[in-house]
Amino acid sequence: MADLLWTEFAKLRRQRMLWLLLLGSAVMPAFTYLYYFTHPGCGYTFLSLYRQGMFSLGAMVLLPICLGVLAAILVDSERSTRVLWQLWIVPVSAGGYILAKLAVLFVFSVAYFVSAAVVCLAPVFFLPALRPSPGALAFVVFLAARFCVLETAAALPLLGLAILLKKSLVSCGVSILYGIFGFILASKAPFLLPSACAALWGVQGVPGVRFPVSFSLFPALVCFGVWGAAAVVAAWNSLREVE
Repeated sequence: MADLLWTEFAKLRRQRMLWLLLLGSAVMPAFTYLYYFTHPGCGYTFLSLYRQGMFSLGAMVLLPICLGVLAAILVDSERSTRVLWQLWIVPVSAGGYILAKLAVLFVFSVAYFVSAAVVCLAPVFFLPALRPSPGALAFVVFLAARFCVLETAAALPLLGLAILLKKSLVSCGVSILYGIFGFILASKAPFLLPSACAALWGVQGVPGVRFPVSFSLFPALVCFGVWGAAAVVAAWNSLREVE
């Protein structure tokens, strides 16, 4: 398993699209600072800056889309270069293959939030009014870690779809819809879609963020469990056909 993980991360060096996806993490921080500098009396604090820059559309919409696109690119590149067929000679189990891809998506989520944090934090040193306390920094780190886990789990259906389908463009299109509808359903019916559930769960405890629907742990776990199990079964059967 360790060798498989090493191989997965080594292959990322050839994925130039990865860096373009990471640039997506700077979109919301850039717009947040643009608003801050053009509206001097907006009353932004450090936490409100991070709430808008990291834990709003960036985490709820852009990150799920980036994870789905990355999953589609990784699977499609292996399929087109016949690496996917060569893996079964090693041999690699279907379960190990899925777990390795999930590990890559999780590391990308971490890199996404680190990149967004750097963009958010860099100007703070020149803006005394936005300098954070140690407690505020620790809270932001906790929120980012929680979002990393939740969004990776929510991306499992997209990974299963990427493995099941033969064309990456379809998977990328579904990923875009998945992120958008997840954000919409988060305030209406969040327990129907993992991306919506992750958005609602991820912002729990964030000051100033309120959703019309209250969060409940059991329906959230059921949502993740049902979608995740369906994705694993679909991906498993598709990989068995390749073998």
